[in-house]
Amino acid sequence: MEQQMDAFWQKMKQEMSAQTREITEAVTKKVSESINEKLTALVEENNNLKTEVKTLQDKIKLMEDHKRKNNIIFFGMQEEQNNKSPIDSITKLLEKYMNIHINPQEINNVYRLGAKQDNKPRPILVTFTTNWRKNEILKNKKKLDHEIYIKEDLSKEILEKRKELLPQLQEERAKGKICYFVKDKIVIKESKDDKRDKRKRDCSTSPNNQPTLAPKKINKTNNMLNYMVRGRSASLSTPPTTKNDQ
Repeated sequence: MEQQMDAFWQKMKQEMSAQTREITEAVTKKVSESINEKLTALVEENNNLKTEVKTLQDKIKLMEDHKRKNNIIFFGMQEEQNNKSPIDSITKLLEKYMNIHINPQEINNVYRLGAKQDNKPRPILVTFTTNWRKNEILKNKKKLDHEIYIKEDLSKEILEKRKELLPQLQEERAKGKICYFVKDKIVIKESKDDKRDKRKRDCSTSPNNQPTLAPKKINKTNNMLNYMVRGRSASLSTPPTTKNDQ
């Protein structure tokens, strides 16, 4: 009788153990399926949010580029007295060196960038009412006095990319190549006296007949890019004095 009871209890334990395993496996499977369903929904929602954020970022970038499209930044112009607007200085400068007469109505906005410092003229940002007027001035920028030069108003992202690509541009120019920044790209073009293949090579670049970057201009270009990357609220610590660095 005792042996039968022992056998009975052993059988009961085995059955209970098997049932426990089955219940555990079933519960685990159910919980796992529920978690997977929730994770799938969360992953899909996260991907949708990423897409929306990317779309909004692209829209913001387009808006910023549109806002900057008529802007030119003037470097090296002396500060006005008594907080006078620099608009008169800009119009006189363009008429004197470029023979371009600007009506005040053609300038939408003009102001100095950064905090005022002794003996360090701040750059001037000028917003023109039309893009063709801005381009006309840029085409004639080499006519300016050697201490004054102008640049396009570019976004922080483009300036950071240019700063990153600057060593490559300097290296290619040292080889005698014609190199020029276009947005966040470099266009490299074979020099005229090069007998090799004349095809353009796009290594993040755009064609333009610009002189080889002289060693003295390298630090000035770096200074300008550093200033622009820091933002409009910063002041130019060492303002460059040439207008042809790109």
